[in-house]
Amino acid sequence: MQLERIAFTARPRQSWEAADLGLQFTRQLYWRLVKLCFLITLPIYLLLEAIWPNTGINSLLIWWLKPLWERVILVVLSQAVFQSTPTTRQTLTGFKAIVWRQAFAAITWRRLSPSRSFNLPVIQLEGLKGKQYQSRLSILHRGHTSPAFWLTILGVHLESLISLSAFMIVIYILPNVSEFDEVIGLLEMTWLGSVLYYFSMLLVAPFYVASGFFLYLNRRIILEAWDIELIFRQMAARFKRSATSLNKAASLIFISGLIFSSLNPTQAVYAETFQTPEAAKTTIEEVLNGEDFHQFEKTKFPKLNIDWNWLFDDMELEDGEDKESGFLADLAVNIAPFLEVMLWSVVIALILLVTFRYRHWLLAFAKPTDKTKTKPDSLPSTLFGLDVSAESLPNDIPTSVMNLWQKQQHREAIGLLYRALLSQLINDYQIPITTGDTEGDCIHKTRPLANTTLSGYLQELTNVWLQLAYAHQLPTESTVNALCQRWQQLNTGVVNG
Repeated sequence: MQLERIAFTARPRQSWEAADLGLQFTRQLYWRLVKLCFLITLPIYLLLEAIWPNTGINSLLIWWLKPLWERVILVVLSQAVFQSTPTTRQTLTGFKAIVWRQAFAAITWRRLSPSRSFNLPVIQLEGLKGKQYQSRLSILHRGHTSPAFWLTILGVHLESLISLSAFMIVIYILPNVSEFDEVIGLLEMTWLGSVLYYFSMLLVAPFYVASGFFLYLNRRIILEAWDIELIFRQMAARFKRSATSLNKAASLIFISGLIFSSLNPTQAVYAETFQTPEAAKTTIEEVLNGEDFHQFEKTKFPKLNIDWNWLFDDMELEDGEDKESGFLADLAVNIAPFLEVMLWSVVIALILLVTFRYRHWLLAFAKPTDKTKTKPDSLPSTLFGLDVSAESLPNDIPTSVMNLWQKQQHREAIGLLYRALLSQLINDYQIPITTGDTEGDCIHKTRPLANTTLSGYLQELTNVWLQLAYAHQLPTESTVNALCQRWQQLNTGVVNG
């Protein structure tokens, strides 16, 4: 990725500012993007028109396939932002290479995703799928999902307004359209509405994809600090140009320093202060509690106070007049059944989508589990390199630990005590510890027992083990004695559960 060739100023922006930047950037490529979408979708539209003539099925299928043919727009934009706009041939070649990438998922359970424009670059540019795709989205969406959602809502409304406005223009242009019944007859011309909606999709698609793409770029700029990286690259290029003179000066200074240091030898300097882990933890907590980590920004959008009463002025009756329905009332009566069917279809689709998306979670609750029986084969025998099976432990743990400690086998002594406690958590307390868990996971899984004595002892022994195993810091003998005594007290009061 050549960040130095980026076509806009790479800096963190507000989400809607980034979306607006996408609109501005697309203006110079707009008609080219519309032409590419037209070239790809027109053969499909004509084929569907030949199969289902004079119906709205063709535009509906073109709308459903939008996640596929919108990718040609991203092919152009992803190269144009680095000042290398591809030709039409290169664009179509790049589109053929990625059109079938996760195509089935794109037109099935991901089709109605409100953040589709924001997610598309993760599939098309990063090529992620499965768990990597979900993990990447969880990072990118953290606190930045709302703009992508409203961008989809705005796009849907804009397509509808453009097609409906064009349809009303046709109504006003045609002669002898003065009665409401004739207007209803025009509404039955579904082929005209289909064509107009098809063209409205082509007109809106470049702006929709570009805004989502720039939301994605802005999120990456924030996470990966592209602005800082660009500054460092500029500094490196500037220093590289003057490398020859600097090398000569550095060589002179280095030789002079060697001569001076040989004449005035200095003594070794050691750090006078040593910061303990407790002091370091205190310092970190002070920094995290400072004002720099507790700054919040609130963004409010103005409320739109629009008086819609003028739409229903024709429905108001004066004294003595007969009650007659107006134009909007008749229109609402005619389209109400269609809207009801659409709304119920959306509700059913959402229910099916949520059920399929969280099917494993629902099955886990629906399937009865027997918590009293535990398969012996499912119990781990090794945790992070330690043998925690009951057969590997001696009968008298404290005595064995102190014997190993006296023999200067410190790691084995603390390891034995830690292994014994882990074995007790698995076998006696029935803690659901698995082979892949870490030391921190073992502490976290013990908290639901509400046993403060056990949790405190596990926390203290884990800290001693981590300091010895990874930091090579030996505990004092008094600390080991205290741990053995507390082990004895804890072992005499085991309660299975």
